[in-house]
Amino acid sequence: MQRFDPADIEARYVQAARDYERLAEKVADILAAAFEDAGIKVGPITYRLKDFRSFIEKIVRKRYFDDPFERVEDIAGVRVRCLFPSDTDGVVRIIKSSFDILSFEDLSSSFEEHEFGYQSIHFIVRLPRPEIVKARGRLARLKCEIQVRTLGQDAWSEVNHVLNYKSPASIPPQLRRRLNALSALFEVADREFEAIRAAHSEVLADTCDAVRPGEAINIATLSRFISQRYPWFELNRDDMGWVSVLAGVCEELIRYNVEDIDGLLQVLGDERKVDMQDEAARRAVPATGEPYSEDHFYDPVGRIRVALALTCPEYRDVRPLLID
Repeated sequence: MQRFDPADIEARYVQAARDYERLAEKVADILAAAFEDAGIKVGPITYRLKDFRSFIEKIVRKRYFDDPFERVEDIAGVRVRCLFPSDTDGVVRIIKSSFDILSFEDLSSSFEEHEFGYQSIHFIVRLPRPEIVKARGRLARLKCEIQVRTLGQDAWSEVNHVLNYKSPASIPPQLRRRLNALSALFEVADREFEAIRAAHSEVLADTCDAVRPGEAINIATLSRFISQRYPWFELNRDDMGWVSVLAGVCEELIRYNVEDIDGLLQVLGDERKVDMQDEAARRAVPATGEPYSEDHFYDPVGRIRVALALTCPEYRDVRPLLID
C-alpha cells in the first residue's frame, strides 16, 4: 500500500483538475448533441469537478489509499435530469451507445415496494475512442460518472445532500418517516408529470370534434381548428417544438383580444388578403425566406399571424408583414 500523503495527493489533484473538468464538459456536450438528435428533451445537463475536500474525504471514508485517482471514479461528474420518467429508458440507451461503459447501477431497483429514498441511475464511463483521438489521448484513462434522474428524484437528492444523510441508517428515527413521505411525494409528482403529458397528447390528438364558435383559444382548440381549416397541412402533435409554436400564437392572439374561435374567424375572414401576401412572398423567394411548400409560403400559424397583422396595426408594429 502506498503511504497516504495528503500534500502529494493535493498536488496531483491540482495537476489533473483541468483534464477532469475538460472530460466532464466533453461528456455533457456529447450527451446534449445525442439527445437533440434523438428528439429527447431533458432538463439542464450539468457537470462538475469534485472539489478537493470532497475528494480527500471520500478517500478516507472508503479507505482508497492505494491509487485514489483510479479508485475514486466520480472526480468528473455529469448529471442528466429527465423531464418525464418514461424518457429514462431512451436516455440510458443513448449513454450506453455513446461511451465506453465501465459500470452501471440502478439504485431504485434495490428498494422494496414499501421503501422510499435516494433513487438514481449511475454510470461510470470513459470517452469512446473517436473522442479520445480528438482529445489527443490526454483523457483516455480518465473516468466520469453520469447520473440520470427524474426531476423528482433530483429534488430528493438535493434535499438529502444538504442534510448530508449518507445512508438510511444515519437518519434520526423521528425524521425518517417524514423523509420517506417526502420521497413518496416526489415520486407521485414524477408520475403526475407523466400522466399530464399523456393527457396533453390525447387532447392534441383529438381532431374529430368540430371546433365550435365561441370556444376559447388554447393549444387544443387551435390545433383542431388548424386540422379542419387547413387539411393540406401535416400537423405533427408529437413534435414539442410545434406545440411551443401553437402556444406562442395562442398568447399573441389573446394579447391582441382574439380570445375565441369567433374572433379568430373574424380576423381570418375569407383569407383573400392572406392569399395575396402568400403569393407575393412566394414570388420574392429567397429574399423572403424558406417557403413551407411549393404551393404555400406560410404554414397555418404563419397565415394566422399574417391575418392578425393585416387587421391589427399594433401587432403589425411588432411582427411586420414580409410584403407591404
